[in-house]
Amino acid sequence: MHSTLRAFSISALFLTFVTGGGTVAAGDKDSLQGVWMGESMESDGNQAPKEAVDRMRFTFKKNELLVKGNFQDDREERCSYKIDGTKSPKQLDFTPPKAEKPILAIYELKGDKLRIRLRHGGSFGGRPTEFSAKRDSGMVLIVFKRKKPE
Repeated sequence: MHSTLRAFSISALFLTFVTGGGTVAAGDKDSLQGVWMGESMESDGNQAPKEAVDRMRFTFKKNELLVKGNFQDDREERCSYKIDGTKSPKQLDFTPPKAEKPILAIYELKGDKLRIRLRHGGSFGGRPTEFSAKRDSGMVLIVFKRKKPE
């Protein structure tokens, strides 16, 4: 019995290592739920104006992401999304309505801070690989703070 239990434990450990844990993404999805308010934002290495940062909000609700502040008005877009917390850096894909392809982003969650890096809507290229937003990179880096429930 002891050897069977040990063999099972080793198999489970191997499977966890090979698959990246499997539960990491689910745990992150739960951790992301709620309202995230813009705290800072830079585009191509330049700080965004305070009013643009103050408008920015992401709200994760089960299987949808509500994005507000991407426009000059108060509209909010409903997007489907998926995450992969097993990758490094962690990946976030979300698809706005009428978009042909998802927006490929990376994210980092630390306590009540969420960093997301993505490309400008009009820029080309694949998923970002780091959290900087260098000049002329076509990248946006947004730092969010979790809104405390009222």
